Amino acid sequence: MPSKIFLQKQVHLTEPVRITDATFAVVDLETTGGAHPENTIIELCALKVCGGEIIDELTTLVNPQQPIPYFISQYTGITNEMVKTAPPLAQVLPELLALIGESVFVAHNISFDFRFVNMELRRHGKASLNNPALCTVRLARRLLPKQQRKSLGELAQWFGITLKDRHRARGDALATVQVLQKLIEIASEQHGVEYLDELLSLQYQPMRYFKKEPVHIQQLRERTLPKLPEKPGVYLMRSATAELLYIGKSKNLKARVSSYFASEAHKAEKVKELMRAVRTIEVIPTGSELEALLLESRLIKLHKPRYNTLLKRYKSYPFLRLTAERFPRLEIAMSVQDDGAEYFGPFSSMQVVRDVFDVLSKNSLLRECSDEEFSKGRACIYLDLQRCLAPCEPARKVEEAYRQEVARVRRFLSGEESELIQVLVEK
Repeated sequence: MPSKIFLQKQVHLTEPVRITDATFAVVDLETTGGAHPENTIIELCALKVCGGEIIDELTTLVNPQQPIPYFISQYTGITNEMVKTAPPLAQVLPELLALIGESVFVAHNISFDFRFVNMELRRHGKASLNNPALCTVRLARRLLPKQQRKSLGELAQWFGITLKDRHRARGDALATVQVLQKLIEIASEQHGVEYLDELLSLQYQPMRYFKKEPVHIQQLRERTLPKLPEKPGVYLMRSATAELLYIGKSKNLKARVSSYFASEAHKAEKVKELMRAVRTIEVIPTGSELEALLLESRLIKLHKPRYNTLLKRYKSYPFLRLTAERFPRLEIAMSVQDDGAEYFGPFSSMQVVRDVFDVLSKNSLLRECSDEEFSKGRACIYLDLQRCLAPCEPARKVEEAYRQEVARVRRFLSGEESELIQVLVEK
């Protein structure tokens, strides 16, 4: 019996150092002025980010031990009274260095923040940082249309990001994290950028490689993009003859589809080819990102658009495998084998596949034991926990009930089991 593959949209995450495995330290400073010796830091925020999630944070006012200029107080809202009892920079720097560690240093306009941090480190007798650095301004200049302004406020508006506490370190750092994630999505989806070194190199791509966009792209940008909802869903790209070329999903349809209209530089050839052929784009909003993922999977299986095959590479991405046995069990697999099993995926990351596997393990009655344990013919603790039908004990005669449970798991992985989908959405 040949293996079955149930396709989902992939997002890159494997090692060595794929972007979503990398750790970023997003830093924002408020200072008494420019990066000159007479100035110093009055507030800083450093957010450690991995896989799009903030995993550590340092936010603090800093006593500059000098008066804050009036115009800086007006600009930031930070007054001399506010920093009076704040820790001095000498006390804060070790915490900052511990958080940054070996992460990629990220800032919006890195030439200011990176330079300022190193200036302060040297002033306090510490070695300068030599971490890899990523500038979201540079990246935006290469990934977004030329007419789009690249200030943090303008980019937040472009991506639909709510920017709170503007010109305060934490507010700007949080916005920079979100802008970074949007830019990473564009780099990954439209330029074939998967690895950290590719992303770091992209920010230095010469601007002369960016070309004027074709008329049909301009028309789609003007007529279609403004109407797209900022909701999860599936998008369908069609040719001039209405051929379905590509099906994708996103947690934000407007942001994802808009990302296809970034500059041509560094786009994979097949993506360029796709965009040359696209004439209309349709969207199907859904209630959640998970529903979008499952709907995308079903539509791809039904229509088999040619660019879904051309643009996806499934090697090294995790799947869920339903084994080809009398009493199947669910496993995480890193490749598809011709073993008669059913494969569901690929999933975007090990974290995502583990979350799905965890929900299914706790909410289904499939066995989790090895074949060796199963062959012993006696139930384990999962029977008492009501998490297994114990087919290992022949006297129980649960084959029909087990078959129905397998069918329920299949329905979930095909997006048809709303109860389990809701459990995963809440998780």
